[in-house]
Amino acid sequence: MTQAWYFDGKHAQAQSVILSLGAEELQVRGTQLNLRVPRQALRIAEPFAHGSLILYLPQGAHCEVHDGQAWRSLLLHLGYQASLVQRMQSSWRGAALALLLVISALLLARAFGLPFLADQITARVPAASEQRLGAEVFKQLEKDVSLASGKSAQEIMAAEMLLTRQLARIAPQTRLPLQVKLWHAPSLGMNAVSLPNGVIIMTEKMWDVIQAQPLPPQHKEDLLAAVLAHEVAHIQARHSLHNAVSTSLTGAMSWAVFGDFSGVAAGAVTMVVQSEYSRDTESEADQLALQALRRAAIPAERLAEILELLQLMQRSKSSRMPHWMRVSTDYLSTHPPYPERIAQIRAAK
Repeated sequence: MTQAWYFDGKHAQAQSVILSLGAEELQVRGTQLNLRVPRQALRIAEPFAHGSLILYLPQGAHCEVHDGQAWRSLLLHLGYQASLVQRMQSSWRGAALALLLVISALLLARAFGLPFLADQITARVPAASEQRLGAEVFKQLEKDVSLASGKSAQEIMAAEMLLTRQLARIAPQTRLPLQVKLWHAPSLGMNAVSLPNGVIIMTEKMWDVIQAQPLPPQHKEDLLAAVLAHEVAHIQARHSLHNAVSTSLTGAMSWAVFGDFSGVAAGAVTMVVQSEYSRDTESEADQLALQALRRAAIPAERLAEILELLQLMQRSKSSRMPHWMRVSTDYLSTHPPYPERIAQIRAAK
């Protein structure tokens, strides 16, 4: 006989019962309760070492046995056999093998399935939805990263007018109307960001570093045009939308496979896999930017020069990092390493 709690499936209140297992049936006895359940009608929930045993009865009722020794004895008399999956879960070797197989499956799906699926979904998203997405992202960025500028309103207006002229040079015809904003956003560093709705945000840090170069004004304008050409390439190729779709697909698949028990592992896989998508789009954007610069009669070298400036800034920030950390951040960066990009640009000229 085994002490248990009985739930009738209709009320939250539990009733204390005694379970008696016979050759053909399980008897459940309690105050004003006497059930006889055929053994073949019982269903057993997967038992966990430090949990309770749950026996499912007909018509939505169930019993819970909390005493570990008692429920193990009950399982033995019921002839319960753990499944292969349960046996693997109880073995660290089995769990490690399962994790390896799942990661391999995710990577195979990333290589052969997800890019195609993301392409198909991206191609079917209407421009109006893309613009709404960009508008929402812009609002969130404005709230989170844009700070009050030390520049006057006249300075910002003059800078944005100059940047707009550079846009007209490298992108006279685009599928979306383009707009450029100059933001004081220290958290973004020396950077430019393109949004799906055609808005390009350039940070004051990027602007100030270019303006501080000992170069003729036309050379500086060409550097600004090179930055914008790269961001316009992202917009024209719908990279932001594609990355959002592929991130969602990768995340949904990894979370579905790993479940709540391995949230950290699932998140790590998504981060590494998705960083490779972004590396690919950055390389494609560089090549599209080179084409735009050639059409505008701007030396392609200007894009390489911008990347060299970014590389100098990165080195100054990471000079105090341990070597292993610099290597890790290069691998997980959403951009290919600067020397690689600079070499590709100069080889393509």
